[in-house]
Formats: sequence, C-alpha cells, structure tokens
Amino acid sequence: MKSIPFKVSGTKGSIKVEHDQLKRYYPYFHYHNEIQITLIVKGYGKVIVGDGITNFKENDILLIGSCVPHKFIGNTKSQTQEAISIYFNRDVFGKKLWELPEFTSAKRLIEKSKYGVKNKGSGGTLQLFDIMNSSAKINSVLYLLLLLENLSIDKKPQIVSIKGFSKVPAKYNGQRMEEVFRFSEHNFRNRISLKEIAHLCHLTPQSFCREFRRYTRRSYFEYLNELRVNYTCNLLEKGNSIDFIWRNSGFHNQSNFNRQFKRVVGLTPTLYLNTILNN
Repeated sequence: MKSIPFKVSGTKGSIKVEHDQLKRYYPYFHYHNEIQITLIVKGYGKVIVGDGITNFKENDILLIGSCVPHKFIGNTKSQTQEAISIYFNRDVFGKKLWELPEFTSAKRLIEKSKYGVKNKGSGGTLQLFDIMNSSAKINSVLYLLLLLENLSIDKKPQIVSIKGFSKVPAKYNGQRMEEVFRFSEHNFRNRISLKEIAHLCHLTPQSFCREFRRYTRRSYFEYLNELRVNYTCNLLEKGNSIDFIWRNSGFHNQSNFNRQFKRVVGLTPTLYLNTILNN
C-alpha cells in the first residue's frame, strides 16, 4: 500500500504529546519524520505498520519509527477511541547522549522502531504517559528518556513488520506543498485538474509537476489517487458497496477505481477487505 506524507506540527526541536479522544483515527496510510510512541487508553482495533499488521487493545504501546508508514484502524463497535501519542525527533537528545553506554538499550529500541514495536504497558510505564500528558514541557526530555528505558527492558516486544523502513523520503514541508496537501485532502472527492492545482501554487503546470515530484517522489495524480484509495479503504471496512465507494471517492468510473486500488494496495478491493477481516 502506498503511503502519503503527514506533518506533525509543533515538534521542531522538541517533544509533542497529544491526548486524543475520537471516533476514528487518521484514516490514511501515512508517514512522518517524527518517531511516535502511542498508548492505547481506550478502544481496540488493528494497526498496519509497513508490510505488517497486528491487533491493539487497551494498554498496548506502539512504537513507530521515523518515516515508517502506518495506519491505525479502530474497531467500529468501539464508540470512542482514546490514545496518548508522543512525537519526537531523535536529535532532541543530542547526538552524544546516544553514544553513552547507559543508553545502549534505548538506542537498540529506537533501531527496532523501523519495524514497528508493540509492547504491553503496565505500572510505571503507564504512569509516565499520564505524567508527560500533564507535566511542563521542560520536564519532557527526562520523562521521555525514562519511558524509552522502561520500554527497552520489555522482554517480550512484538515486531510488527518484517521489512524495516528507514529510508527518509524527500522533504515535503515546503509552504507550497503544504498548501497542496491541505487542498487535496479537502477536495480529493472532486475533479481536480492539473491547471487548477498548479494555479494554487502560482506555478505553470510543468513547473508544478517538477516541484511536486521533487518533494514527494511521485506525480501529483499518483498522490491524489492514493488519497482516494486510502479513503475507499475506510469505506470498505464500514461495509459500503463497491458501487457507492467509487462514485463517492473522486474516481471517473469503476474500472479506473479498480485499477488504481490494485496499483496502490496491491490487492483488489474484495481481497483487501478479506485480508483485514482475517488478521
């Protein structure tokens, strides 16, 4: 499945803690520069990390590395999903700290994060999430180090993905591209012409195509169809019909929908749904 870039705001040179209570998680298979540690406070479902998939439930902790594509899928029978997520850049600790022998275990844990790691939270580890969610930012680095140390001594972590993801994609945080991403995420169910999206950036269509590919390593319409396909995955999981899905996702016809879905996901819509249900 192809992934799309996602920007986590407020993490430049720092740590961001988010406490979310929502009906569903961010619906797209995505990646970001930041390392992510998520505690499932309430709810259950599945998480796709790279080429792997695993279940999650309350008190599970997911560690997802920098630029590792992932997607949380909450069970529709669970009315509310609640999670505390910590986002940080590895450089927040400085480079020399990782060279200290005291942090060997934490360094190994970060290396494993490119595969996605699931831990079972308990005791002091769970308390650290509550503390970080409510404490002043000045203490965040210390508590994050303690959290990583606690997670690193877990003797039974589950590795989610067989294939590790560590290659950093091209930068995508340019102001023009951010505007394109916002516009596309709000309008992908409509017809969008190359001229229209290029005009948004005040570029010629040719210049826009070059710049977009430089930032994302894909064409704009490849990205747009990936947005649409990720949206249709959610509609499939909710039991909507194929005819309803392609007509409400921005595709020209069902043949185009089937072709793009197979290109992005690697499976037909029916086989994809069966894979999700059987794992």
